[in-house]
Amino acid sequence: MNKLKLKIPPPVLVIISVALMWVLSRYFPFAPHLLPYNYFVAAIFAIAGIGFIAPAVRQFLRAQTTVHPMHPQKTTVLVTEGVYKVTRNPMYVGLWLILNAVGFFLNALTPFVVIVLFLLYIENFQIKPEEEALSQLFGESFEQYKKNVKRWL
Repeated sequence: MNKLKLKIPPPVLVIISVALMWVLSRYFPFAPHLLPYNYFVAAIFAIAGIGFIAPAVRQFLRAQTTVHPMHPQKTTVLVTEGVYKVTRNPMYVGLWLILNAVGFFLNALTPFVVIVLFLLYIENFQIKPEEEALSQLFGESFEQYKKNVKRWL
């Protein structure tokens, strides 16, 4: 299982997830037509997702640190301001919200199974290894940050 750590870039994982969600909604559409206003709900989730991702990336770029999720050891600054006061992982929260948008857009229950799998994978094979690297890089500063800010929301 350690071989999976930091191996699949999160954007690639999102693309794979969306493809699986589409397949499930098309061929196994449990509870199709879940919501009458599904496109509106999908749009709200998509906007919220972008609302987490865009400022998080902007803050990393301003701090001149890496946004590359496969190399957390190259992080030069611990970013704790802005959206990082709300969640330690705003980019992953944003991806989760976007996957929810896709699920609502597809308007069936089965795609949401993929979202649960996405969360389990991201938590164990992306976030935890990133946090280990940040703990090594920033020591007590990161440990204090972890105490004050939740991993998700």
